[in-house]
Amino acid sequence: MNYTISKLADSNSNLAAELKNKCYRVVGLCQQVHKEMGPFLNEYMYQETLDILFKKNDIARVKENLCKSNTGFCK
Repeated sequence: MNYTISKLADSNSNLAAELKNKCYRVVGLCQQVHKEMGPFLNEYMYQETLDILFKKNDIARVKENLCKSNTGFCK
């Protein structure tokens, strides 16, 4: 990942800095949730908690859309 951000920084340093900042924020919130809630919980519990934290921190997000079809593909 550092290689990709470094390569991006050569062509667009502002975008690279913004990407790096956002990645650190998201990963930091994920680590915070895991530290406070601990391991072995259901995935949806982490998802809901992260959704709340992302909202509080003004991080754009799209919730997972569950697919309910026999083919496994949603339209």
